[in-house]
Amino acid sequence: MCAEPVLVEIQAEPGPDESLSALPENVHAGRNAGRWYSLSGRPRAAFRNHRPIVSLTVSTRNRVGRKWKILNSTPGRSSAAAEEAAASIRISVLKRSTLYTDIMMMRRALLTALPWILCTVGCSRGAEDPSSVLILVNDDTMPEPGTGRKGASLYVGEYYAAKRGIPKSNILKLHIKLCCNDDLHDAGNSEISWARFEEDIRQPVMKFLARKGLRDEIHYIVPVYGVPFRMHGTKWKYQGQSVDSFLSSMNAMEDVFGLANPYRARAGQGQKRFRDWTNPDHWKMYIVARLDGPSAMIAAGLVDKALAAEPSLKKSDGIGYFDYRHLSCCAGQPYFDADRTMIDAYTLAKENGYEAVLNDQTHTNGEMIHSAPRTLWAWGWYSGAKSWEDYQFVPGAVGAQLTSYSASSVRTFPAGAWVPLWLRAGITATWGATGEPQATGYAMGDRLLYHFWNGFNFGESAYLSTPYLQHMMVFVGDPLYSPRIFQK
Repeated sequence: MCAEPVLVEIQAEPGPDESLSALPENVHAGRNAGRWYSLSGRPRAAFRNHRPIVSLTVSTRNRVGRKWKILNSTPGRSSAAAEEAAASIRISVLKRSTLYTDIMMMRRALLTALPWILCTVGCSRGAEDPSSVLILVNDDTMPEPGTGRKGASLYVGEYYAAKRGIPKSNILKLHIKLCCNDDLHDAGNSEISWARFEEDIRQPVMKFLARKGLRDEIHYIVPVYGVPFRMHGTKWKYQGQSVDSFLSSMNAMEDVFGLANPYRARAGQGQKRFRDWTNPDHWKMYIVARLDGPSAMIAAGLVDKALAAEPSLKKSDGIGYFDYRHLSCCAGQPYFDADRTMIDAYTLAKENGYEAVLNDQTHTNGEMIHSAPRTLWAWGWYSGAKSWEDYQFVPGAVGAQLTSYSASSVRTFPAGAWVPLWLRAGITATWGATGEPQATGYAMGDRLLYHFWNGFNFGESAYLSTPYLQHMMVFVGDPLYSPRIFQK
């Protein structure tokens, strides 16, 4: 989690060591003024575990050994914009040695401070620390159009890391063998057996987190294009379980179908941000949402859509569409309760000032929405094993359809699979069922949109609305997606 920023002045001497590392843990708030510290290690690690440094004074003196000296530090305030944070960096070369040394010193200082500048800006808007995200790639995938010589999965993972400032050391390269001419669109590469899930995905992830000491530091796990998303060969009646749903609860140390989600909250019920939340069941949980879709370019483009919408999204940018069956009976029955979420989502949209359309199917001879221009929000049902291409999404759009087939694939287009269809149509974040979820197991759109509109990011909103882990839900989109307009 980002800490409140502290303005720190540092004096440095250049030397042969060209790398940097974190200062001692107690270096903050002026308590260590006047002390000298040697530097070693990689620049990305610098200050990672300490308060952000947004003001630097660099003095180059000679070329014999380099040390940093804490001159002074005082409490600072979060910047309102990246430009303000960047402007607060002060680099003054008091005595020049060589031009190269000066340039490299200034470059290292800027690169060292930049991740914390971004964090400083993000902290003021409730953004997440990029180092709390773990990216999963399948390093056995082949290149695809647009990925150059890189494997498609690695390309998407590295692209996401670069866009969000996630350390490359937080990319875990899994080796998940492919079949079927290495075609990621083949069902054999979208699905994985329970035994191979354990051997090729879950155990490597758990061992990586333990080895790196990151089990409790990671809050978000992002599998990307090329990592299977559904399972077969499990011991339960229903097949097609979500890989992501089982990863979220891998520390629960029990494999049951339909583990109650301890983070879930009703619309209107207060809940903490995930980074501040403690699981009452006493095991570490993760928010798992993936960057996936019909192609590597569509998967990678999800973060671009999120980043473009975050600073600029407005209520007038689009329309909410809600498909309501208007079932007449009865409260407490799963289909009736699911149907109520459609009108509840519509009501919430209107209360929040959005233009919204409610399609009451009792007035349209049972027909669902077939024309949806400028879609910003969407939640509806029930198409069964059918789908169509009548939704036109604006940047930043979030929505889903409640069906048993909605995410039977996320890379191809079987009947009723709304997730890949809407990803191709340009939605920014969506979700669906990898197998039969029953109405009681679906992540309901009224809850998800309520939390999203109240400042939770997409990943948090998804899991606040999910009844069960180790079940059927898959969420596709940048979990950190959080428009500025919703930040309180």
